[in-house]
Amino acid sequence: MDSIKILLSDFRQIYEKPDDFDIVINVGKGENFKSFSAHSVILRARCPYFKKKKVITSEYYLENFSPEAFEFILKYIYTGECNIEEDIDMYQVLIASNELELTYLIDYAQNYIINNEEDWAENNIIRMYIESVRCNFTKLSNFYGEIIAFQPLLLFNSSYFNSLDINVFLKFLERNDINIDEIEIWDNIIKWGTAQRPRLNFGPSNYSNHDFGELQRRCYDLISKVKFFGITGDEYRAYVCPYRRILPPFIVDKLEEFYRDNY
Repeated sequence: MDSIKILLSDFRQIYEKPDDFDIVINVGKGENFKSFSAHSVILRARCPYFKKKKVITSEYYLENFSPEAFEFILKYIYTGECNIEEDIDMYQVLIASNELELTYLIDYAQNYIINNEEDWAENNIIRMYIESVRCNFTKLSNFYGEIIAFQPLLLFNSSYFNSLDINVFLKFLERNDINIDEIEIWDNIIKWGTAQRPRLNFGPSNYSNHDFGELQRRCYDLISKVKFFGITGDEYRAYVCPYRRILPPFIVDKLEEFYRDNY
């Protein structure tokens, strides 16, 4: 047995029988709660979250983690092992690893979800995409982004769409492979903008100057992602013109010239 294996074996024994622990970590809440014993010197050496703590106290509370996920992570911290149990929720492991700044586990959990949890992931694809963009899980956001770009109605028709964070929406619109007509991109920007509070779902013919100004404020950054020259003249007149007051004047001038010369 080489020296590294001996060291890991010793650490495993410390993990399994933490007799001289100096810290207790309380994880979860309510019925889903468990306390873990640990050693501050190991936590600070192996985990950036604890290393950044100027003072290590004798007790910590991590209410937003699941005990199962933290147990998996704690074993990894001590032994370097990632042994997957059938009932482990790797998404919870990913979220906890992100907060604890465990780069290897963040990468490992993303790969595991992509390669091994296809059926589960398909049922949560929009939620997973939103969370992966928000948390900057690059592999997952690219993976789910490609799926949604191929089937964008998964996003636009989902229950999450109206409450979608604008930064997630912008991230999606920055893609060049969205499999949908440009006019539908425009329509869904308007759909999203009018659904924000206070709602503006009573039609542009009834909008006041204030209403148009509010819609412009909400959609300004999103509008910059629309490839207007991919919209036909009929589509422009039917669906864009009613909202032309939310467009910057220089864009309106260019569009009017384009459609006058080409349609």
